[in-house]
Amino acid sequence: MTQAVLDGKAVSWRPCLRGPVLLADRGAADAAVARRAASDVAARIGVPVQLVTAWEVPAMVRVTPATGDLDVPGLYEGSARAAQTQVRQQLLRLGSAVGAGYVAEGSATVVVARTADMIGASLVVIGSRAGSGLGERPRPKLLAARQW
Repeated sequence: MTQAVLDGKAVSWRPCLRGPVLLADRGAADAAVARRAASDVAARIGVPVQLVTAWEVPAMVRVTPATGDLDVPGLYEGSARAAQTQVRQQLLRLGSAVGAGYVAEGSATVVVARTADMIGASLVVIGSRAGSGLGERPRPKLLAARQW
């Protein structure tokens, strides 16, 4: 794709894509296509893939009394970190340049939007969320998440 201003010189769009490709992925098998797409685009424009994984303790678990020293938030965070490690290994097997990874507690849409802004992502690729993705209309959700 090439754009040119009237009386101007045509310029390719690629030089504008300098930030990393951000891949939001929890390691689900059905997100393999998203991983491949993120890897391919990043390689094409010469930037690394960076990972973001959001985790959240369900409200029901937060209000259920627990006995002993069970660290419920720690379990959820540990699971998210393990999933991201697996995704990182899969990307490396694809030959991707993999940059920093981010694991954060919170709503997936908010965590992804904030991380994308923080790192200046050129593109955000959403894996899946146990087969449900971000719902039927992810774009409005991500845009709404940016209004914090």
